[in-house]
Amino acid sequence: KSAIHMEAFTTHPVWWVRMYAAFATAGAKDILRLDRLAYDDNDNVREAAVPHLRSLDPERAERAMLAALERTDIQLIHTVAGLIKQAPVSPRWVPPMVNSLDRLTRLRSMTSRDGRVALLDAIERHGKAEDQAQLIRWLRDFDRAVANRAAGAITRLSGNPATAQPTETPHL
Repeated sequence: KSAIHMEAFTTHPVWWVRMYAAFATAGAKDILRLDRLAYDDNDNVREAAVPHLRSLDPERAERAMLAALERTDIQLIHTVAGLIKQAPVSPRWVPPMVNSLDRLTRLRSMTSRDGRVALLDAIERHGKAEDQAQLIRWLRDFDRAVANRAAGAITRLSGNPATAQPTETPHL
């Protein structure tokens, strides 16, 4: 009977009802519904579902996290990058995270800082020495914090000091 009621919440037209349904499906260990919510059209719903899915079914969660990296919602990317940073080290995460970092950078939004820094943190953890070359363009990022974080990641990955040279733009 609770499954019938849960379906009404996980398919509700209002996103925040589905977001709270993610918490309920996690508590009920309803992996199938939780997996569906991890691909919701609304990024807030995805962001609520993915961490729970990771704790219940890491393999399904990995696919959902890769899909989330293709989005541009800063909070979703921040959350997913944090989950990836906690995952066992694997270089397979680096290309999709670099692509996500590039996608967010193209928005040219100062509000993207948290997501982009979280991606750089996770790239540093999972990257190999040769991956540092992919990060060089962020040494000249428009956001000083991102350029500095890129310099730190490059330094750690390459073993050679890197210097940030941000190209800050004036804010109107």
